[in-house]
Amino acid sequence: MRILVSGGTGYVGAALVRRLVERGDTVAVLSRGHAADTNDVTRVPYTTLDDLAEFCNDWRPEAVVHLAASLRKDIEFSSVSALAAANVILPLHLASAANASGANKYINISTFSSSVDGKTYSPQTLYAATKKACEDLLTYYHQSEALKVCTLCFYDVYGPKQPHDRFLNSLIKAVIQGQPFSMSPGKQEICFLHVEDAIESIVYALETPSCFENPAENIYSVFGPSVYQLGELPQAIAKLLSKPDVTLVHDKPYRKNEIMKFSPRHPLLPGWKPNVSFDDAIKAIALDEMTQ
Repeated sequence: MRILVSGGTGYVGAALVRRLVERGDTVAVLSRGHAADTNDVTRVPYTTLDDLAEFCNDWRPEAVVHLAASLRKDIEFSSVSALAAANVILPLHLASAANASGANKYINISTFSSSVDGKTYSPQTLYAATKKACEDLLTYYHQSEALKVCTLCFYDVYGPKQPHDRFLNSLIKAVIQGQPFSMSPGKQEICFLHVEDAIESIVYALETPSCFENPAENIYSVFGPSVYQLGELPQAIAKLLSKPDVTLVHDKPYRKNEIMKFSPRHPLLPGWKPNVSFDDAIKAIALDEMTQ
């Protein structure tokens, strides 16, 4: 399959590109710069809609996977511009170019955080609101054009060698090093999604026609196998790694519009399930941390 991937140099995107190449797909990666092609991947510089439309018209992708995003959570002027550009304008350009070139599948990666209560549209952040705007724009193409869209709403992605200090990675470091750990009161529920499961959900959707067949919309949740209360994780991970209990410092407030209950607004991706054990994954991340 000829697949165009946006966000293909990010944490999830780079792993997805490797997986697609391994299974024999022909892959192009949308790039902000002019990085050179490799033997396996075509790099597509994106500056204007004309550039993207010209490439799609020549290369003829069969599918698009849209992973690129601005994750900024503040509402400063520069952040608003970045959020609109990456989360609204870019995916709209991608859909327009893909549709015009005859692509028939568009997988949009969105977020669970567009609903605080799991029932209503109640975005936790402006980031979440822009992702929901993207879902709405893509619904037009799905309902009125040849391009069919499937949106996957990811929960918190974790895994080895994440480039930023995410909660789990920071917690594992604190447990290993015997350092105090700063966090909120920890009453919120969370369901972590391993990066390998995230990738496999995308591959599964690409291979499964029924993921695109709902005439109204195809929006699904993708989450891990277990739900945890955040405050229980430090001691659970310490026990798992045979380390002393970590000293907790509850000096961080809950975020504005904190999501306290795990309550997916959309159904789990039909026919798919996570395969990575949370305990096994934590042990692997810890081992990697200790051998660096």
